[in-house]
Amino acid sequence: SRDGVRIRSNVARLVGGASAGPGNIGFLNNSYSATKTAASMFVSLLRTNGNLGYASANFSVVPQLAQPGVDYAYTGMSPTFGIHWNYFGVRDFAPNPFTRMHGDGLFGNNFYLTSITGHLFVDPKAQFYLTLLNNTASSGDLSAKLQLANPATADQFYLGGQNIPLGVALGASLVPMNVVDNQQVAGTIGFSATNYTGIVGNVTIPVVRSNGVNGRVSVQYSTVVAGSTAIANSDYVPTSGILIFQNSVVSNSFFVNVRQSNYVSSVEKYVNLQLTSLQAPVNAVASYGISNAVLRIINQNFQGFLVFSASNYLSPLSQSNAYITVNRVVGSKGSLSVKVVTSDGSATNQVDYLGLTNMLVWNNGDVSSRSLSIPLLNDGTIGSPSRVFNLSLLNPTVNGSNTPSLLGSISNAVVTITNDNYLGIFSFSKPNYIVNENGGQVVLTVNRTGTTAGTADINYQTFNGAAIADVNFEGQTNTLTFNPGDVSQLIVIPIYDDGVTNNLAPEDFDFSVHLVNGSAGTLPGQFVNAEVNIVDSSAFNYTPGSPDSTFNADPGVDGPVYSLAEQSDGSLIAAGNFGFVNGYPENNIARINPDGTTDSSGFFYGLSGPNAAIYSVVNQTDDRLLVGGKFTAINGVVRNRLARLMLDGTLDTGFNPGSGADDTVYSLAETFLAGSRKIYVGGAFQSLGVSTKPFLARLNNSGTIDPSFNTGFGPNGTVYAVAVYPTNSPYAGKVLIGGAFTNYNNFPAAYIARLNSDGSLDTNFMAGFAADAPVRAIV
Repeated sequence: SRDGVRIRSNVARLVGGASAGPGNIGFLNNSYSATKTAASMFVSLLRTNGNLGYASANFSVVPQLAQPGVDYAYTGMSPTFGIHWNYFGVRDFAPNPFTRMHGDGLFGNNFYLTSITGHLFVDPKAQFYLTLLNNTASSGDLSAKLQLANPATADQFYLGGQNIPLGVALGASLVPMNVVDNQQVAGTIGFSATNYTGIVGNVTIPVVRSNGVNGRVSVQYSTVVAGSTAIANSDYVPTSGILIFQNSVVSNSFFVNVRQSNYVSSVEKYVNLQLTSLQAPVNAVASYGISNAVLRIINQNFQGFLVFSASNYLSPLSQSNAYITVNRVVGSKGSLSVKVVTSDGSATNQVDYLGLTNMLVWNNGDVSSRSLSIPLLNDGTIGSPSRVFNLSLLNPTVNGSNTPSLLGSISNAVVTITNDNYLGIFSFSKPNYIVNENGGQVVLTVNRTGTTAGTADINYQTFNGAAIADVNFEGQTNTLTFNPGDVSQLIVIPIYDDGVTNNLAPEDFDFSVHLVNGSAGTLPGQFVNAEVNIVDSSAFNYTPGSPDSTFNADPGVDGPVYSLAEQSDGSLIAAGNFGFVNGYPENNIARINPDGTTDSSGFFYGLSGPNAAIYSVVNQTDDRLLVGGKFTAINGVVRNRLARLMLDGTLDTGFNPGSGADDTVYSLAETFLAGSRKIYVGGAFQSLGVSTKPFLARLNNSGTIDPSFNTGFGPNGTVYAVAVYPTNSPYAGKVLIGGAFTNYNNFPAAYIARLNSDGSLDTNFMAGFAADAPVRAIV
């Protein structure tokens, strides 16, 4: 032997056996839970079935009721199981410059990693924590899913100079997470306003409680000398104390005593007010609303001054208007007037904004602010420089007499128009898609919201999961082009049947598609990554058209379902004439989770719902719900046969169709024209709102009638179906209608017709043909 190594001449016997593979990395537990106030959640992983080399996987959270940046956050690196270095038994896990040998990887629980020698190690790269943000604005438990994907290893093993690639696999890769609400919402405590005014005497300062009334809450109030222009004990009497809000009490107040002062200053006297030391019961959450306010001390024996509220106003183009405020300060005596005049700077009247010359008036004793809105003209250009125009106060009068001294320190100001135009917000329609392995292709929808002005390019790329590009699906790196007015585009990815039984559940046999970047001026939406789950045709032989066994609605709906709509998270909205869904009381509308269970707590929870049948439901691109039918009220509020709902089932009061429809609404459709949302309504009605619109109407997003859609006499019978063409169709802007009518605006149109975007009949559609019975559905 030499140096402890036995020399063999020409022949030797090697130790047999198999080398361990890299193994699996997965979640240790079937579910994870933590309280809102826990600050963080440790996520435990397990590496099993092999320990060769490094092992890592991408970690992400699939949002549900819990939302990223609101309820939780994770910005750390991917968890990694490192390599254990074994230096001939000399010592473990320590650098040794005299060997080139690589040992096996660490395995087991990521809290204490285990080596093949049985030693335990703590490695921060393998441990990771999910940050919990303690969102006090929401109540109740919140759910999400933890996900591992794209497992990876570092290739550094060689045999005969050749790299030996290693491939770690996933274990349990998708598990539920629950954030338990362990707090009561005691409410938000704050001043009722940011500014109060007072003259001589006691001035009452209201303090209010909102967003929760649980338990006894206290807060300290005080006047603050620092920063105040009023002089303590001369202009006002300093005060402080504690306000108590007993359980369910929502208002309280204190007062500040203002003293008489005839001293005149160009600077208004005010005293700062402050709320501090907010106290709530144990396990309850209270937060500040407006915690700082100002009490303006007004001299009733002096006329005061007129000033702009600022010397420079910043106005983004997307705001549509520049908002200007003129204040009367210091005094309140006499009736005042002043002109507000605009003039060009680098911004030009009638090109960048609409100039004005306005007269503002104050009566004796009035010190309230005056506000003006100046329209901004947006040409849709992206990235142009900021422009400015000027404001001036001219011709001030007191009691009708010209009084130049009325102008205060800010009688001239500048408005800066900033260009914040963008090309739109881009997002997948939902975070998860499912497709059969023998289904041919999967189609993913990318939606554009916010604005549709301009042409925008969005790049996308596929990434392997358990499914492999060009084996299980066609790998793609490509670009979608949205032309002006386009609100959606499709990504079509062919799916390949590899003929191999992998025995993976669909949620584990997957790949992902990412929106990776886009043109300047594009913004990311809610879902920039989408997961595609493949149902293996060998392990799960689902015949096309057969019931989806992953959707288990049991016992289902106890009455007719007339309409279905899919939401961006994969949930279904079912509407019709029923009372129970899966045993839960649901009045004519319900939200059904992707697995078929009923969303009994997040949709119409504690609300009465519609009082009669719904015949049509449309999920808008913003996940608000249009509903039409026979109902005359929703949640006890009058809504005649037409309404729009928020995500939780409450009424969207921003949609107001006035008196509604005077008879049944059978069909609804959403479209976009020149970037603006429009809503088609079809039914048996003769009037909608204040307008006579027999059987068919188009509404603006606010619910008002769109006068640019002129149907003339319209159809002569009930409209049962309305369908719009997609924005990327050559017929975009046109609409199909079907029903019991036989003519449209006195032109023959038997039961089906196509209309132009202005409401006129498209005579090129079905020329010489006609349906022989009423049309009740169009897809």
